Amino acid sequence: MSEGVATAGAAADGPVLVWALAHHGLRLSEAGRHTEALDATARAVSLSRGLAARHRAAHEDHLAFALYAYATTTRLLADIRWEETIDVITEVALLWRAIAESEPGLVGPYLDAVTDTHARPTGPG
Repeated sequence: MSEGVATAGAAADGPVLVWALAHHGLRLSEAGRHTEALDATARAVSLSRGLAARHRAAHEDHLAFALYAYATTTRLLADIRWEETIDVITEVALLWRAIAESEPGLVGPYLDAVTDTHARPTGPG
């Protein structure tokens, strides 16, 4: 799905685009294409923040997943973006914990990964 097609459609397409960009960013990161991954996941975060601003309860999980993907990508570039990495990991950990209170099965693996990462940050140098 192209971003132009998704953003031109109904608001319901937004979550699909967020999911697609976040997953694409994770795959790019796995392929060692970190700059492109960062761009894709940053766009997912931007779109999901817009969705969450309009209807937080309906899109909080999209924001959390986009932030998770972005945190994963920035963590790989931590020597360049360490402060940003910590901020994003902190934000996503808080979101996953809040979501886990009502939907524990939905976020378990993500919460575990983020909690582990958040618990052991080691900055550059």
